[in-house]
Amino acid sequence: MSSKTFRTDRRLLGTWRSDRRKTMAEWVWPRTMKLDRRKWFAGLFGHLRVTYTPRLCAWTLKEYKERGRYEVLGSDVDSVAIVFAGQIRQIHFEGDHYWISLGRNREWFKRVKTPERQAAARRS
Repeated sequence: MSSKTFRTDRRLLGTWRSDRRKTMAEWVWPRTMKLDRRKWFAGLFGHLRVTYTPRLCAWTLKEYKERGRYEVLGSDVDSVAIVFAGQIRQIHFEGDHYWISLGRNREWFKRVKTPERQAAARRS
């Protein structure tokens, strides 16, 4: 048995989907980017699904899939920092959403409601 202890953050667990509407509502565009290019770029959002288990992270973007272990580096009341696929990401939670920084912008993700989560929400 491995002596490595795995840390997790329960706020991460489950499936999340990129929220195009919320992401685009605050996106800061370069002044030189033309409208047709903006529309194409905005169409990239809303498709990515991310699922976290206590040790694994799976990303699905249309037909592209990636899966691997992630590690929690640290957390505070509003966020958690993880390393996945060699990249460090700080994930900031706000209600049933989280966001990650993309340069000067943010990409928002919304928790995907599972039947179990829907039943728990009705009970509370």
